[in-house]
Amino acid sequence: MNTKNEESRKNEEDAVIKRRKLQVEANWKKRKKEDLLCILHFSPHGEYDAEAS
Repeated sequence: MNTKNEESRKNEEDAVIKRRKLQVEANWKKRKKEDLLCILHFSPHGEYDAEAS
């Protein structure tokens, strides 16, 4: 049998985990986007393409 205290603590933990997952996901997406932008700025030969920036 769950007491109200245990239940609210579990809800809090779930909320923290959910927030952390969202944060990690957001950071990952942001980093992915930056990586793509970096790739786009380089020519296929691996030289920096100044015209692209």
